[in-house]
Amino acid sequence: AFSVSRIYLNAESKFGEKVTGKITLESNTTASSDTAHGSNPVFLKLAYGEYSFASWVKVMFGLIPVPWNSYEERIWDKRYVARLFSDQSGLILAADKGAGVAGSLPDGYGDYHLTYVNGEGVSSEELTPAVDSSKNGRNKDVMLRVSGTPMPKPVYGINLSGLKIHGYLQEGKAKSGRFYSRNRFIIGLSYQTDA
Repeated sequence: AFSVSRIYLNAESKFGEKVTGKITLESNTTASSDTAHGSNPVFLKLAYGEYSFASWVKVMFGLIPVPWNSYEERIWDKRYVARLFSDQSGLILAADKGAGVAGSLPDGYGDYHLTYVNGEGVSSEELTPAVDSSKNGRNKDVMLRVSGTPMPKPVYGINLSGLKIHGYLQEGKAKSGRFYSRNRFIIGLSYQTDA
């Protein structure tokens, strides 16, 4: 049998030298979707604006990608084969509503990504007094990923520029559920080549 389990539709635009925008729609085939009649739920995955001050710093606002999953997807660029573990398990969101800062470290020694987001993800509404009188809407999530490249240039003819060390920190609280505390800490090591 043939199946299409995920579809993305991306639109990107430049609004000048420093301003860009991106919108991504996603459709999933799930057990609850009406696949017998050919309909899959379609939802807005990303919708954000970005302003680049320089190559080492840019700001994002809107429905933005979060630091860990967006970076890990660039390393594992075969999402059509399998989703990321953090995405499958629901431990880390793929995108959220808020603002972020990202950029590169000097001389190719790595990059960083910091976000301040609602913490409820793409499909959930932020809990504010208007939605739930016991909530004040102030429990935001802070996420930071720093990735370092120990040897950005070849040394003695050995090129290890694809070797990266990653650190990720997230602090936040969910509205309820199994993972009420969203405090996360990840240390990772990756190696990526152009071959």
